[in-house]
Amino acid sequence: MSKQLNVVHFSTADNLGGSGRAAYRIHLGLKKLGHQSQMLVGQKTTSDKDVDTVYKTGAFRILDRIAEEASYSVGLQYLYYPSTSRVLNHDWVKNADIFQIYNTHGGYLTHRIFPALSKIGPIVWRLSDMWAMTGHCAYAGVCDRWKSGCGQCPDLDTAPTLKFDTTNLLWKIKNRIYAKSNITIVAPSNWIKTQAEASPLLNRFNIHLIPNGLDLDIYHPIS
Repeated sequence: MSKQLNVVHFSTADNLGGSGRAAYRIHLGLKKLGHQSQMLVGQKTTSDKDVDTVYKTGAFRILDRIAEEASYSVGLQYLYYPSTSRVLNHDWVKNADIFQIYNTHGGYLTHRIFPALSKIGPIVWRLSDMWAMTGHCAYAGVCDRWKSGCGQCPDLDTAPTLKFDTTNLLWKIKNRIYAKSNITIVAPSNWIKTQAEASPLLNRFNIHLIPNGLDLDIYHPIS
C-alpha cells in the first residue's frame, strides 16, 4: 500500500492463546510493512509499547467484572463494560484509520461499541470462531439454529455459557448492532468462510478468505 495506515487492534490478549497470537503476528507484520499498528487488549503479556489494556486503572477492571457478573446473572452476554467509555476516548482509537477485531467474547470488550467505532473508521473482523454469528456459543456443532435466530438453545453449557436461554434476544441484539456498523469479515479458513456466508447476521458484509500468515524465514519447504 502507498498510504501508511493507522491500525488499532482489539484482542483478548497479545501473544497469548490462538487468537491472541494471531493478532500479535498481524500487528507485528503491519509494523514491518511500515504501518502504524497498536493493540488494545484485555490482558497484556508483552512489553510492547504499542500494546495497552482497555482498562486505565484497576478500578475499571473491577467495575467490568461486576458488570459482567451482573449481566451473566440475567442472561445478557458481554453487553455492558464500563471501560467502553475509556476505549472510545483513547487517543489511539480517536486517531485510527481502521480497526481490526479478533475475539470480542473474552470479557474485556462489548460488541455494542461497533457502531461508535464505525463512525471513526471501518472495522475488519477476523473470525476465530462462530460466536459472531450465534446467540451465544463459539462453536455450534450440529445445531443450525443460528441460521434462523437461535432460541430454544439445545446446549446452554457450550462455551461461552449462558445461565438462561436468551439466545434469540442476543441474536437480535447482534443483528441491530451489525446493521449500524461498517464491517468487513475476514475468514482464515474455507470452513469459517462458509459458515459466515450462511449466517443471516454476517452475510450482509463483504467476506474475504485470508489464510493465517506464516513467517517464511522460519517456516519453509525442506527436503
